[in-house]
Amino acid sequence: VHLNVHLWIITYNGLFQYKPAEGSVRNFLPDPTQKHFSLSHKTVWSSFEDSKHRIWVATHLGFTVFYNDDQYQFRAFFGDWTKDEGLVTDRVFRIVEQPVGSLWLATHDGVFRLTEQADSFAFSRYHSEGPAGRKMSYNFVNDLVPQGKNRLWAATYRGGVNEFLLEEDSGQNIRIKHHRPS
Repeated sequence: VHLNVHLWIITYNGLFQYKPAEGSVRNFLPDPTQKHFSLSHKTVWSSFEDSKHRIWVATHLGFTVFYNDDQYQFRAFFGDWTKDEGLVTDRVFRIVEQPVGSLWLATHDGVFRLTEQADSFAFSRYHSEGPAGRKMSYNFVNDLVPQGKNRLWAATYRGGVNEFLLEEDSGQNIRIKHHRPS
């Protein structure tokens, strides 16, 4: 539900917006002529409204941000950055926000922390081959669950659960604890 006015419905055939007051339903699909300004893929895994009232849509091919309710302004992002630049995967399953101001993406290639910088984004990657402080038990992350101000849980496909402990003020210092099934 967006601003208690619209209902966003995720499907394998796009994103639907239902406006109860108008009784209208609209289907959003990728537009090949507007690749970076439409839904990134028709298979939608999850959606999320951030503290700035933007709708984030995790898809089978990257993610999309829905900026303006009246004008239907989309911005699609794909895993076409280099490893040094950020997001290196297209499969984004879940997007969540932490109170310390970052967005987190669950992907099949680890967890990515997304930090806004003016009109762009910076990514930090946490994965099984990561350096100390960024090493996870397994790369395939199905879900993320924020808990309170400074804790984030990452559910992996085969590596159990990873617990991210964030520094309360800025979230810059992060410790990861691995909880494997016994």
